[in-house]
Amino acid sequence: MEIREDIDPSCPPILGHPDHLHQILTHLATNAWQAMGDQGGLLEVELHPYRVGDAVASLHADLKAGDYLRLTIRDSGCGMDEGTLEHIFEPYFTTRDCREGTDSAGTGLGLAIVHGMVRQVGGAITVSSKPENGTTFQVFLPVTAADAQEKPVVQPGEIELPRGTERILFVDDETQIVTLGCRQLESLGYTVTGAADGQEALQTLRSDPGAFDLLITDQTMPRLTGDELAAAVQRLRPDLPVILCTGYGDSYEDERATELGIDTVLAKPVSRRRLATTVRATLDRAADKQ
Repeated sequence: MEIREDIDPSCPPILGHPDHLHQILTHLATNAWQAMGDQGGLLEVELHPYRVGDAVASLHADLKAGDYLRLTIRDSGCGMDEGTLEHIFEPYFTTRDCREGTDSAGTGLGLAIVHGMVRQVGGAITVSSKPENGTTFQVFLPVTAADAQEKPVVQPGEIELPRGTERILFVDDETQIVTLGCRQLESLGYTVTGAADGQEALQTLRSDPGAFDLLITDQTMPRLTGDELAAAVQRLRPDLPVILCTGYGDSYEDERATELGIDTVLAKPVSRRRLATTVRATLDRAADKQ
């Protein structure tokens, strides 16, 4: 699969939670990847300032005239017919893709969640598609007023997120995910070390097996997968709790996870709240066993 980016670095800020924006992009990109299937194709990601006039706003019930950032996710997949497009954002609505039986309309709640998050920040999302001619999603995110840019974004109940001071090793082969995960956990009080793949993480642990209280690792990585890393860690440090993060299409049985020393399996994308509660619960269970 080829990915092309066209990101305008001069884009003004919007008022939204980083976790939600990450989930919006992840869901739409994953949906595009599934639509293209094993044959691959072209995925285009664009982000530009965009002014919505009255004429354009009149065509979309959720869209008002004003200044926005327009996020465009375009794929060259098998596309969808008009009947599918009418239900695309309904919860649990899925269709079987024309390629390898994948799910062209998203995975269960995926696109419904995206739609809800976009509307929550006062934005709108549109979709256009034709069979065998790909799909284009456009997300309109309202630009913040100048006086709002200095105000912190406070999410309902965010102050209640569980915190800690333990040491965490965070592993993923995608640099952006490592950066985001480390920032989220550090904001909750944890001391976090990032690793770019399983081999690097294993070397870090071998150099000082007692340096960490928790391992969080992605499953699909080159050189050493997450479950292989967990198995190696179990031999090296059997009391170290492990959280395994899996992407779409991955599945893990509880019995298999237990055999490998994996305490918790998380399906991506993982929100900040879910990450915070899962980390705290996993650490607390480990402490109770000691």
